[in-house]
Amino acid sequence: MKILTPRKLNSMLALLSAVLMLSCSSSEEYIEPPTEPEPPTEIEGEEKTYPEAWHDKMRTRPYPQIDNELIINPSPLIVPMNMKISDSLQFELSQDPDFETSVTQSAMQAWCMYNPHRTLENGTWYWRYRQKSKEGKVSDWSRSYKFQVEGNADNFVTPAFAAIEKNIPTTHPRLYCFLNEVLPEAQDKVKSLVDYKAMINLANTEVDRDVDGMANPWANAGKTLKYTTLYLHTAYVMTKSERVASKDKTFAKQHANYKEKMLSVFRKLLSTPLPDSRLFASNFESTDIALCLIPIYDEFYEELTTTEREQVEKILMRLLRYYYPRQCTYEENHIFDNHFWQQNMRVLMQCAFLLCDKPAYRDEVLPIMEYYYELWTARAPSMGYNRDGGWQNGTKYFANNVETLYYVPKLFSHIAQSNFLLHPWFKKAGETIVYTWPPSSKSLGFGDGWEWYDTPQRQRVAYADFLARELGDAYAGWYAAQQPKSLRNDPELRLYRMANCQKNDYVSDFPDSHPKMMWLEDLGEVIAHSDVKNVDNDFAMSFRSSTFGSGSHTLADQNSFNVLYRGDYVYNSTGYYQNFSDKHNILSYRHSRAHNTILVDGIGQPFSTTGYGDITRAMGGDHIAYCLGDASHAYSGISNDDMWIDAFKAAGISQTPEFGFGATPLKKYRRHILMLYPDNIMLMYDELEATSPVRWDWLLHSQVAFDIDNDLKTLTTENATKGFVTQTRLFCNDAMTMSQTDEFFVNPKSGITAKYPKQWHFTANIANQAATRVLAIMQVADSKTALKQISSHGDTFRIGNWIIEAKMAASGKAYLKVTNTTLENVSFEYSELGNSTLNDTVNGTVRKQTQTDHVNIKTRAIK
Repeated sequence: MKILTPRKLNSMLALLSAVLMLSCSSSEEYIEPPTEPEPPTEIEGEEKTYPEAWHDKMRTRPYPQIDNELIINPSPLIVPMNMKISDSLQFELSQDPDFETSVTQSAMQAWCMYNPHRTLENGTWYWRYRQKSKEGKVSDWSRSYKFQVEGNADNFVTPAFAAIEKNIPTTHPRLYCFLNEVLPEAQDKVKSLVDYKAMINLANTEVDRDVDGMANPWANAGKTLKYTTLYLHTAYVMTKSERVASKDKTFAKQHANYKEKMLSVFRKLLSTPLPDSRLFASNFESTDIALCLIPIYDEFYEELTTTEREQVEKILMRLLRYYYPRQCTYEENHIFDNHFWQQNMRVLMQCAFLLCDKPAYRDEVLPIMEYYYELWTARAPSMGYNRDGGWQNGTKYFANNVETLYYVPKLFSHIAQSNFLLHPWFKKAGETIVYTWPPSSKSLGFGDGWEWYDTPQRQRVAYADFLARELGDAYAGWYAAQQPKSLRNDPELRLYRMANCQKNDYVSDFPDSHPKMMWLEDLGEVIAHSDVKNVDNDFAMSFRSSTFGSGSHTLADQNSFNVLYRGDYVYNSTGYYQNFSDKHNILSYRHSRAHNTILVDGIGQPFSTTGYGDITRAMGGDHIAYCLGDASHAYSGISNDDMWIDAFKAAGISQTPEFGFGATPLKKYRRHILMLYPDNIMLMYDELEATSPVRWDWLLHSQVAFDIDNDLKTLTTENATKGFVTQTRLFCNDAMTMSQTDEFFVNPKSGITAKYPKQWHFTANIANQAATRVLAIMQVADSKTALKQISSHGDTFRIGNWIIEAKMAASGKAYLKVTNTTLENVSFEYSELGNSTLNDTVNGTVRKQTQTDHVNIKTRAIK
């Protein structure tokens, strides 16, 4: 017997209720919108109130409302999927609460969002919606919702879809119409371009690929043939120059070979049956199949037979008819459907783009094209709730989104004649790419696959190159210039890069006034570098405490950190990403025990948006960088997400204390981190409180074994490859038991191998305490003899010229002060009044910065 989760049961009951209401309504009346859920609860802490969540995985209440600070002006208006109970919605927007004057009214539309496509003036705005059935019956207007425009949101206005519709090309090829003006010049000089050799080598390899021998070529779409098509199409387009061909017979022959091979692959595919079981085997497989067809259909449209065109068009329509009804209303309300945004949205939009002018499909496909356009405006890039230029779904997974993040805004910019790259996310992306993963360094990022690469992925480098060409971003230009080999090896953006060869001479000098610290406020990350330009001298730290919590490709790592020196890990998360949700992944990679954070009675954070953290303060200068993370709500119980409930069941795991899941009495977990330059010192001061005595497990992880001194409470590691030593000393007024192990909670599926070696896990255990405070002083040096001595007297500690005063007694207000005996204008204080004050020079100029807790933007409506 199948057991329904509470969420699935509620969804079925809501659907049943809607059906019953429809069957009982008279011909003169239409159903009212369903009753809204009760406002989410807020949890009172000792000093502040914590919302149950800052963001919903699936929206439950209309957005925006009065407690939602706007991220972009204009904000989209979004109705939850479960509140749309009829065929279409219509929106009204006004500054008049009675909707009698200056009312903007949308057309009836199938989706749950409305983009005003105009700047909204400061003041209070009101909006509402109503529903319409297929039979034409219209409901009453919903209650009105209000929100405030205060002038502090970034302005980003896109044209209405009419601007797109009138400019959609009606000839082929059109997929890369935004390159039409620059291609001829690039084609004539193609042999002199740095990508030429790599492009030709890849294409010539694909010419020799045996596709005729494939029993079912559709089965090879994702593994092989989409790349075959990509490599051949890029080379074919770039070798079109008749001037070059007239002087080089080999060049001309290669060009002809690319065309011949593409058409051969194309016809082999079309001659093979494509049942639904293959076309819809998975969402990625569906769009991989489309990627094998659409470039060839587009490029050789005029040369294909009518039958061939119709065959392709029928496949593309099968895809659109299957996926669009499933995506419409869902994607605008989901926090981030990663496969959709990585590839599927782009490819399905391309399918619609190629068909929306065809008389047989226009009426059906044009609204689909409009949906993808409006959806991108409302929820892209990076959820639409992120202006930081970083990737909320994990640093490694940014690379999986690069092609979409280049192609879609370029296409829409060209057709709408409005620059979609002016969104604040793109403006910040170059700097964020540099700080989260510098050249020749391992990643400072978080999320699935953080450990896969020793140096930046080629897609990151290619995207930096794109930003440098399009926006003149100096950070991005420097990043790309530092990694020319990676850039040359990138095939996904090669066509764009070669076509825009006239933009090769972009700015590549690193900005002189670059900061040492970067705060990604929307994402909830802080990155600090002592010398970001020079990896061999760089002491770097990354810290995550995110209001988005964990889920998808993010991990249960609130208030956790990574430390790198000379581009290699000092302290980092542990485990191996071999599978999205097997036993090792859940318990030794995703779970909080795998990260540099804490456990409470052995229990970690749930995989949920309710298990969130928050970076409430961050500021930096030339000698000190500081941040404060609050993970007081991160240990909030278990996940009620159906995806994770199913994953736990499949892995044979229960969300119980036995496996490190469950409720905790945690009340406060505030972590202060300071980086002290140029001495390569990091301080960490934790405030820990619970409503009853608990066991606190303070965690630290390393690639190498710790040398533990239980008397001095020091732990020392040595990196022989990079030539440095790290030492951390812990202070706490309560008894602390220190231990380490090289055993995982659950081993990786592959077992322990040379590729997947053991890692070291340190725990400082503080037992049976309702509250405690921990001070950690970390330092790196070239050798053990170069390590600075640490002295302590009561609540005063000294390392080198730095003096630290930290209140270690758990009773009373926390206090932390840092001064330097040789730096006159440099100090930090976290006062008993709750303020954080930094005195330091910033690019040589003395500044005083004072902060209290920053209130982050939430997209979940409370009131």
